[in-house]
Amino acid sequence: MVADEVRTLAQRTQESTEEINSMIHKLQSGAKDAVSAMDEGIETARSSVEEADKAGESLQNITNAIGIITDLSIQVATATEEQSSVVEELNSHILNIKNMSDNTANESKNVNIQCHNLNESAAILNKMIGNFKV
Repeated sequence: MVADEVRTLAQRTQESTEEINSMIHKLQSGAKDAVSAMDEGIETARSSVEEADKAGESLQNITNAIGIITDLSIQVATATEEQSSVVEELNSHILNIKNMSDNTANESKNVNIQCHNLNESAAILNKMIGNFKV
């Protein structure tokens, strides 16, 4: 009877040991899965941080480019204003030149008329002088 109890106890011990081994294997497998999942999570987080850094750098580059474009736009606007001012001044000078040209043309006509009158007067004088005999 004692031998039967020892055998039963040994069998229970073996079953319990197998159960414990099975649980340990399940726990180890679960722990490995958890570690694997954590590693994947860490890698995903690292990748996300790298992508966020790249996005931040891209945004900074865009901001810098916008600043440069703004500066260039201001320079273009300033140059355009200066050119507009120069064009207005040129227009004023051209108008003055036109007015002077008009005045010169009128004076040339007057000089031409006066020359014609002088020629006529000279012809009359020559005719009068021709009447005198020396």
